[in-house]
Amino acid sequence: VEALHVHPVVEPEALMVGAAISLTGVALTAVLYDVFWRGRPPEVRGWLRPIYDFLYDRWLVNPVLYRVIVYPGRWLAEKLNEYAERLFFDLIYHRAVPRLFQWLVVESKDVLEAGFDGLYHAVIPAAFARLGAWLRSVHNGDISRYVTVFIVGVAVVALLAAWYTLGGGW
Repeated sequence: VEALHVHPVVEPEALMVGAAISLTGVALTAVLYDVFWRGRPPEVRGWLRPIYDFLYDRWLVNPVLYRVIVYPGRWLAEKLNEYAERLFFDLIYHRAVPRLFQWLVVESKDVLEAGFDGLYHAVIPAAFARLGAWLRSVHNGDISRYVTVFIVGVAVVALLAAWYTLGGGW
C-alpha cells in the first residue's frame, strides 16, 4: 500500500487575483466609511432593514448561544451552588468538622496531658540538670586549661584568615 502524498499546486495568478479583490474591498470600505459616511454609517431602511438586522445581530448566533448555553448553564450553576452549599457548608463544614474536632479533643486529652506532664516535670528538668553538670565540668577553675583553649582558638582563627587571604576562599 502506497502512502498518499499530496502535492499542492500554487498558482501565483490566483493568489494575486484573490489578494487584489480583498484589498479592493478593504479600500472601498475605508473610503465609504471615512469620506462618504464621515464615521457614521447610513440609516438602513426599507427592504434592506431585515437583512441588516440579521447581519448586525451576528446572524442570530448570539441569541441562540444565550438560549442554548448561557441561560441553561446559569440555571445549572445556581442549582449546583445550592446543592454544594447544602452539602458542603451545612452538612460538612457546620456539622461534621466541628464534631470531628470535638471528638479529637476529647480522645487526645489524656494522651496530650500525660505527654505535657512528662515533658514539664521530667524531660526539661533532667535536660537542665545534665547541662548544668556539663558546664560545671567544663568550668572547673583550672586556668591553664582556659589559656590552652584560648591559644588553640586564636591559632585556628589565624590559620583560617591566612587560608582565606591566600586565595583559598570559603
